[in-house]
Amino acid sequence: MVQGQPKLLWINEQMNEQMNQRVKAFFLEFEGANASSDVTGIGDLYAQTFMFLPAQMALRWSIKEDFLKVVPKMKVHFASLGLELKLRSRRSKSVP
Repeated sequence: MVQGQPKLLWINEQMNEQMNQRVKAFFLEFEGANASSDVTGIGDLYAQTFMFLPAQMALRWSIKEDFLKVVPKMKVHFASLGLELKLRSRRSKSVP
C-alpha cells in the first residue's frame, strides 16, 4: 500500500490486478484449447448455459453440449477463410 493512499482504494487495485490475471489466464487457456482442437478443454471453460453472439446475428442463449457439437465445424470454416483465433492483446476497464 502506498503511504497516504486510502486502504479501500489499494484493495480495489489489488482485486482488479488479480481479476486481470484470472481473465488473461482464461483466454490463454481458451487459445491453447482452440489451437489444439481440444473440444473437452473448450467445453470446460463454458457454463452449461451461456450467451453467444454469432456474427451478424442477435444475442442468444446457447447450451454447452449443442455449442460443442459445432466447434469443430466452426474451426474448419474459419480455417477455410484463412482465419484463426489468437489472443493478440487484453485490455481491461473498470466498470462502476
